[in-house]
Amino acid sequence: EVIHVPNTIDDDAMIYEGNNQRDKNDLPVFIIPIRLIESLKGAINFFDAIGCDNVKRAKFIIAGDGEDKSLYADYIKDHHYENNIILAGFCDSVKMKELYNNANALLLPSFSDPSPLTLVEGLKFNLPILCSTHCGNHFEAVEENVNGNTFSPLDPSEIKQTFEKFLSKRGDWTVMGEKSGMIYEDKFQTDKVVRKFITNFNQLKKE
Repeated sequence: EVIHVPNTIDDDAMIYEGNNQRDKNDLPVFIIPIRLIESLKGAINFFDAIGCDNVKRAKFIIAGDGEDKSLYADYIKDHHYENNIILAGFCDSVKMKELYNNANALLLPSFSDPSPLTLVEGLKFNLPILCSTHCGNHFEAVEENVNGNTFSPLDPSEIKQTFEKFLSKRGDWTVMGEKSGMIYEDKFQTDKVVRKFITNFNQLKKE
């Protein structure tokens, strides 16, 4: 017998304000909450795959620190991406709440990410999701073409095609984000997860 217990977040710390700041962004803003370890998180791999023209069609805010910080900084400088890829560094929960509320979409391009809480946070903040199939909880968090899209981080052609498809649906992102919020409420809200676990556990004991 198996009882599913998904990763959950601090509901009280991560508060979606439902403001209209997102609508004021000239370029679509992607929040990328990752550690700066390219071999695991694959952001440079993603940017190389989508190409220069596509990078310059959006703003990507990378929230996190890590051992490859200088690699990322050099990559941005060498490709003249200073206006499009922003290294925000380590961000506490207050700063992350601000970034999530002002972003238009969540991007996770990871090579390896067993069950990232950031994906759940993106749902909580009603963000459409663009993420790698190597994010273990994408099965529960992303409904293809409903609240987001997924791609293999090992296939540059698929990455580019999926990004362009996702970007072309910007007019639908608000509705897609609302779907993300519904998925969060249904599958990841902490109280609901705990109650479901207790119910299932008690049922197993009876059996």
